Order: sequence, then C-alpha cells, then structure tokens
Amino acid sequence: MSERPIPENESERLKALDSYEILDTIADERLDNLTKLASEICEVPICLISLIDESRQWFKSRVGLDVPQTPREISFCQHAILGTELMQVENALEDEKFVNNPLVTGDPNIRFYAGQPLIDKNGFALGTLCVIDSQPNSLNEHQKRALKTLSTEVISAIEQAKIEKERVQYQRFFEMSLDLLCIADTNGYFKQINPSFSSMLGYTQEELLSQPFVNFVHPDDLSKTYQEMDKLNSGEKSIGFENRYKTKEGNYVWLHWTCHPDANGSDLFAVAHDITELKKSQEQLNINNKNLDDFAHIVSHDLKAPLRAIHGFVSFLEEDLNGKMDETCEENFALVKNRAERMSMMIDGILAYTRAGFGSIDKVKINSQESIQKVFDSLNLDKKFTLEFKNPLPEIIFNELQFSQIIQNIIDNSIKYQDKTVGIIQVECSEEDTHFVFSISDNGPGIPEKSQQRVFDIFQTLQPKNGFENNGVGLSIVKKIIQDNGGIVQCKSELGEGTCFIFTINK
Repeated sequence: MSERPIPENESERLKALDSYEILDTIADERLDNLTKLASEICEVPICLISLIDESRQWFKSRVGLDVPQTPREISFCQHAILGTELMQVENALEDEKFVNNPLVTGDPNIRFYAGQPLIDKNGFALGTLCVIDSQPNSLNEHQKRALKTLSTEVISAIEQAKIEKERVQYQRFFEMSLDLLCIADTNGYFKQINPSFSSMLGYTQEELLSQPFVNFVHPDDLSKTYQEMDKLNSGEKSIGFENRYKTKEGNYVWLHWTCHPDANGSDLFAVAHDITELKKSQEQLNINNKNLDDFAHIVSHDLKAPLRAIHGFVSFLEEDLNGKMDETCEENFALVKNRAERMSMMIDGILAYTRAGFGSIDKVKINSQESIQKVFDSLNLDKKFTLEFKNPLPEIIFNELQFSQIIQNIIDNSIKYQDKTVGIIQVECSEEDTHFVFSISDNGPGIPEKSQQRVFDIFQTLQPKNGFENNGVGLSIVKKIIQDNGGIVQCKSELGEGTCFIFTINK
C-alpha cells in the first residue's frame, strides 16, 4: 500500500463532516433504500455509504457487509475523496496501491471497487457512495450516471436531515425560552410568537397575532418605538431599545428589545427580556439617592450652622478679651476654633464621599493623557511640580467627571505630602486583554508599609509636610469610583522612594 492520502482541505472537511452530526447515528430508511438501489443497478453484492473521519470509514448504510466500519488507512474510499469524480478499480490484484490491502487479501476479498465522492454544497467530500464486488468488474456508462445521481440524492438526504434537526432544535428553543421571541412582518404584525408572550402578557396567541404589535405599546413609548423601527428601514443591522407593553389586565411591563431584519429585509426577528423589576429597582435607587442627597444637605446645614456659631462666638470673645487673656486661655480658644474648622472639613468630606459617582454615569471616549494634563494644569501649581508621561496613554471609555476626580485626588495627595524641592509626578499605562493599568507615582517621602492599606479608608490621613489641611477623603473617593466601575486600586511605596498609585480601567 502507498502512503496514506490526505485531502488538502482535510481540516475544513472534517469540520464539515462533524457539522452534520451523522456519525454513529441510527439507520435511515431513505439512505438504506438508495444503497439497495445502487447495488441493484450496478449488479454488485456490496454497496456502502461510507463517511471518512480522522481515523476510520464508518458506514451510514450498507448492503452485503456486516461490519459497521473499518480503519481509514486500509480504505479504498480515502483515495476516492481526493477528487470529485468516480474512482474505479476494476481489479485490485492488478493495482499496486491495493494489491496488498487486507481488504483484498482477506475478507471481503475486494477485487472491484467504484466510489462516487459525496460532495456537499460547500464542496467538501464527506465520503463516498461505493459499490464492491469480489470479482473483477467495471461499470457501464448507464451505471456510472446512475451512481452519480444516487450520490446526489444521498447528499440531499444528509443535508435535509441536518436542516430538520436544526429546525427541531430551534423550535424547542423557541417554545421553551423564558424571553419573548417573535418574528414580525414589515406591516407591523406578529407572524410567529413563542408561548412566553401569552404567559407574560396574558393574551391568547390569536389576540396577539390579530392586531398590530404597536397596539400593545404604552402611548408614551410609541414615538420612541417608531424611531427605532425607522433605523432598521434606514439600513441598520440591529437595534436595541426599551418600551412598555400592556398586559391583558391593563398593567404594563418593561421590555428590552433586540431586533434585526432577515437577509431579505422582509421579516423582523426580535427578542424581548422582561426588565420590569430592574426598572423598579432603578427607580427606587434614584429615590434613595435623592433622599440621601437631601439628607446630606440637611445634615450639612444643621451641623455646620452651630459650628459656624461656635467659631464666630470664640472670635468675638478673642476680640473682646484682646490683651486680657493669659497664654493658656489663648491656646484653648485656638483649640476650639481649630476643632470647629476640623469638624466642618469632615462634614464637607462626608458630603464629597456620598456624592462620589452620584448622578449621571454616562461613559464617553476619553483621551486619558489630555484629561490628566488638563487636571494638572487646573491646579495652578508653581514650577516646583512637573508632570511627566512615561509612555503615550490610551483612549478609554469612562465617565469624564469621575476620571477627573480620580486623577485630581491622587495628584492632590502627592502635592500635600511632597517634601522635595521639585516635585515630580510620573504617569504611565499598560494594556491587558480586558483592562488598562494606570500608574501615577511621585518622588515624595513615601508611606510606611503599615499605613499603605489604610490610605484608602475615609478620614485616614498622614501628617502633611507642607501645611496643607487634609480631611482624609480624597483617596477613599478614588477607591469608591474605581471599585464602582469594576476596577481595582492599590498603593505601593517605600520610605524615601516615593509613592505609586496603581488602578485599572476596564475596556
């Protein structure tokens, strides 16, 4: 035997064969009838529908042979699938490729073989329709044409079985899905809906199919729904939107739709997911945020008002007692004023922390390098501080205000604790599969190891080196924003070597 032959498109051919999910399946009456007919027309005792996988030839249908498969390396069919036309061996004992083949020297004692490749619609040879005899033989032109015609019927049956299986799987998915699945026409009517429509909305299938689907849409959402439909008419391949659908009881449920037209643009395929509970949660969250914001304003006013009064009263006493107080009294007055100012700063810090990320969370494309430069320039620092970019920074998708808050609070922290004549802030970024990693470092005094895990806790501060007052909220805001957006933040530092803040932004 010669070396095992392999088609040039073997990898793709095997994938095509696997896609039919036909190997090791039960008998098919239609294919068995075609095999019997081929055997009779060609007047041979053996006829096979042979499918060639990586290691064997498996017989989907067989006449005159008991074994269900044989190894690929001894098969005649492995040679036949190299081409598209009939391969005929009139006498295997006279053919050097097959004279020593175990199927020739032993059972079933093949002498004659004719194999017509089974070519699917994509041009892949799945196997053959072959006829075999234990005596030398040859097919006449009528038999050759018949075998080719029958091979076409075999492929047709295999492809139809695949289509039917996919149809059954689709129908099962269509009927069992908890989401609303539908097909609608361009006239605005449902053509097909799954049972979830009736179970969710309460209408019968006939009621849903008998009237335009916009009849179920909340009046306030009609304009938006028409606008989205117009996008499809303008050539968009897919749209997603939300609207409210009326139930038979008169209530409304919120649905999120994903729609796209078919290849001809004549029908619309759509999936809707019930987001009513999500909408209720969002509404309640908005109410809670509003209440929290109102509460923060009230607390701020009620707490800061007496603090201002205390601070003012002490200032008046200092003026009235100017030159009449001893050193201890002056120190106590200064202490009271300092504590009042400190308390006022803490209240401001609480307000800033509760508002971090509050409000619009719209994300846009941001040039992170330009944004960081803009934040640095807005701080109006003197020439004692410089900003350096160690590599070009990427564009990111993030809320612009939140990104500015992150950068400003990290740079503010570097400024407040700077102990060098010239402060240097360096920024760099690396890219991973799912996120960007930003690093902002300084040449300041560094942070003790025991304090590095606490710098992100609210009201945790170190002693400023340059007289800046600090409410200990800035880095806690950084942590809150980054974690709310699915990222992580950490601090790395060595005493005398500066501090580096590292955080991630998801792509």
